[in-house]
Amino acid sequence: MKCPHCGFDNPPGMKFCGMCGTRLARACPACSFANPPDFRFCGQCGRLLIQEPGLTQPPQPQFPVEAEVPTPPPPAPVQLEGERRRATVILTDVRGSTDLLEQIGSEAWVDIMNRVLHILESEVYRFGGEVDQFRGDGLVAFFGARSAHEDDPERAVLAGLAMQTAIKPYAAELAEQEDIDLQLRVGINTGEVIVASVGDSRQHSEDTAMGAGPALAARMETAAEPGTVLISENTYRLVESQFEWEPLGEITVKGVSQPVAIYRPLAPRADSERLHRLQTYGLSISLIGREAEFRTLKGCVEDLYDGRGGIIMVTGDKGLGKSFLVAEARHHFARHGALLAEAHGTPLRFGGAGGELPPEAGGAGEVTWLRGRCRSYDQSWPYS
Repeated sequence: MKCPHCGFDNPPGMKFCGMCGTRLARACPACSFANPPDFRFCGQCGRLLIQEPGLTQPPQPQFPVEAEVPTPPPPAPVQLEGERRRATVILTDVRGSTDLLEQIGSEAWVDIMNRVLHILESEVYRFGGEVDQFRGDGLVAFFGARSAHEDDPERAVLAGLAMQTAIKPYAAELAEQEDIDLQLRVGINTGEVIVASVGDSRQHSEDTAMGAGPALAARMETAAEPGTVLISENTYRLVESQFEWEPLGEITVKGVSQPVAIYRPLAPRADSERLHRLQTYGLSISLIGREAEFRTLKGCVEDLYDGRGGIIMVTGDKGLGKSFLVAEARHHFARHGALLAEAHGTPLRFGGAGGELPPEAGGAGEVTWLRGRCRSYDQSWPYS
């Protein structure tokens, strides 16, 4: 065998060159791979290295040509079917959750977030909303996406405030026992969503709502101060009379060309309907088209002065003027009693919960007005 280094012709069977000591190798004629001297076939490509009697080249594997490999047909596109709705979206997030994960470890972090999500979820369902998805340290919930109520924006804001209240005892417990500062941010927006089933049902699919509404709600959640609720002007216009507010001006939101006005709800107003009526009377709006109903209601109250009791129910869709009609009847008797008291020189006691008419007005003379309010989202609470 000839040495590849010095060219010395060594006897057969030698592993090293007798002239220069170079290790002798058998080069493959096909791929030039350097094989050991005693190899009969190339260790790289399997080519026969020496010709000996009875020794033949093994059959080479026949690989199919790439063009001949059958290509599976592409999956048929899944047709997206959805419904456009107007819904109020809530997004929540725990401040500094990533830092907390590094501080306490995965197992303790998962236990805390699981407890937090249970607390938040219960408040969503308590006010008639629906949780769409959990996001590790927060959730996405909708009011009005799948089941609609006439007061979904109000329910959403109440749920956001209730979340902050409900999380405080657990946050105080963590601060005392584990020295953990747990604070929640809540963002709310009302807008259009598309309720649809996304994904391939043969692999994975889920029902969700997508659109501009959730996108702006996410911006509100990011901009909210820890421990507070932040809502957009879209929601504020719908629930302005129901809550006390702290206007925060305008902010520039990514993806929105114009600045967005933001508001922080502080607490529900004690009597938003009374405020609405006072604003209505300030405009001096007259009762129009309800004269027959007004006479019926007035007659029932006059029967009380004569000692005859009864029950009357005023019912109708939202916005038809039920509260206005009842308030107009009450103010009618207040004005009538004041005129009678002035004419007869008798003191009139009328205000707050009740009033008193002089005996000359007829009947017993005293009527007490009591007012209660039943909310639709309280229907699952005992005795509500």
